[in-house]
Amino acid sequence: MSSIFENHLDLSNIGLIGHSTGGGASVKTGIVDDRVKVKAIFGLDAWVEPIKTQYIEEGLNIPSLFIRSEEWEEGFNNENLNRLLNNNQSDCKLIQIDGSNHIDFSMAYMYSPLSSFLNMTGILDGKYSTKIQHDFILDFFNENLKGMPTNYELLLNQYKEVNEIIKK
Repeated sequence: MSSIFENHLDLSNIGLIGHSTGGGASVKTGIVDDRVKVKAIFGLDAWVEPIKTQYIEEGLNIPSLFIRSEEWEEGFNNENLNRLLNNNQSDCKLIQIDGSNHIDFSMAYMYSPLSSFLNMTGILDGKYSTKIQHDFILDFFNENLKGMPTNYELLLNQYKEVNEIIKK
């Protein structure tokens, strides 16, 4: 039985993206699963805390970019993410969007205008925050999966709310 995806996917050119637990799963897949030939990983407040210490210490050998919310600037997860990236053997970056919360990466503003009044989201406008995320995601995957020139430095200069934390 053939799949609807047969002959429609380039399995030699895979990028993983995930938010929170999905970001952590992308990292773990990139480290331990030899069945998937991952070329790039993008994490949005990637929850790497549950990943075994040996994998954190091993680091990634895959170009990676992680966006962290200001809300997740502190804590054990952030310590693990920093260790993971410092042990990375490939190009890796960690940036932070000031004025953002963890839930901002889920585009909660689209579901209820009350999300900001209930302090579920950060102080940034939801559409603006989403545009920042979209621009960095597109640039990262265009560079790492399509071989296009990066606009990373231009994007850093364009968005005053974005701060580079780690660049390796």
